[in-house]
Amino acid sequence: LERRDPATDEVIATLEVAGPREVRAAVDAARSAAPGWASTSPGERAEAICVAADRLVERLDELAGRTTAEMGKPIADAAGGVDAAVSTARQ
Repeated sequence: LERRDPATDEVIATLEVAGPREVRAAVDAARSAAPGWASTSPGERAEAICVAADRLVERLDELAGRTTAEMGKPIADAAGGVDAAVSTARQ
């Protein structure tokens, strides 16, 4: 699957499409992880989500740039989307 920059039609990414085997593996992995996550304390869960939010902040420019290239969205709007995700994660 090719992703193209709508402004230039340049291929910006080539992605693999998941088939039934990959989907089943992902579902099985999620089911296997669920009991461990369920037994994790709320504080530990919050910390894990905050770490993920920190990673988004670290990659804000990259993520906003990719969003702009893929969707044609203005960079400020794309950065705002990343900020919104971080804000939601930290609530």
